[in-house]
Amino acid sequence: MDAIKVKEFGLDVIYRHDYDKNLQGSNISKYIEESCKYLEKFLSNVPEAGQFKVMWDLGCGNSQALQYFKESRYKLDCYGLDKYPQEQNERVIEGNFYDLCRSMQGIPYPDVVFINHTLEHSLAPLLLEQVRKVHKIGGVLFIAVPDADYPWAYEITSSTTHWSIFNEGFLRTLLQRYGYEVVIEKKCFRPNCGELFAVAIRRW
Repeated sequence: MDAIKVKEFGLDVIYRHDYDKNLQGSNISKYIEESCKYLEKFLSNVPEAGQFKVMWDLGCGNSQALQYFKESRYKLDCYGLDKYPQEQNERVIEGNFYDLCRSMQGIPYPDVVFINHTLEHSLAPLLLEQVRKVHKIGGVLFIAVPDADYPWAYEITSSTTHWSIFNEGFLRTLLQRYGYEVVIEKKCFRPNCGELFAVAIRRW
């Protein structure tokens, strides 16, 4: 997507629709499944997770994570929000990330928030401020973002679709600022390409 389109669509755009042409040879569903499994494993160690009922997937793309957690041991009531949803689904809302209360009006506030390779396409402090308004204390947040400490850093910092760039220290500091107790792990699914998996519990 060129700079003209960036200006046209505005700051709330999510570029999932642009991934198709760039990742035709990649199995993106495999990486989403890895993220889901990682979060599910974390939830198994959170005593309160058995009482969780609602999950929001921000930047839900093809709604794969919604289906995963609907069918998981937790049987979560899952909703997705995306500016440009890839499919029609009664659980997927087309809306603005920077006004979550209005976009998700009438939907119960989430116990679990899933932000898988979406935060880097946003102005992260603005999006996290919105998340904090709706996320229940004691709830779990999952975030996956590209890791700028890996050799692909030039690619992610020069991308016109990446407005927030993270390394482990910055992501940890940012989440702590918004009241989260954070666990971060580095992942590497492809050569020279690293992800940060952050799982956090909202403490205040």
